Amino acid sequence: MEAIPEVVECHYTTGDYDMFIKIYARNNHHMLSIIHDKLQPLGLQRSETIISFHEAINRQMPIPEIKNKKGSTENMDVEVEEEE
Repeated sequence: MEAIPEVVECHYTTGDYDMFIKIYARNNHHMLSIIHDKLQPLGLQRSETIISFHEAINRQMPIPEIKNKKGSTENMDVEVEEEE
């Protein structure tokens, strides 16, 4: 999947879906060709498409340092996506 330039994010998920794949496409025809020609040969059997019209919020959220099992501290940063 890393070789597909239109794929900009890929997340393993819990729940009903196995993966969340974020792609950039020029139009609907391009999106369908990415799914059919590039993702299905990798084993994609079913997909659900959500189109974003506008990004309302995009921010990084730092997580304070936490102690791991060995007693040392780690600083973890995650990207948070909010749903409307």
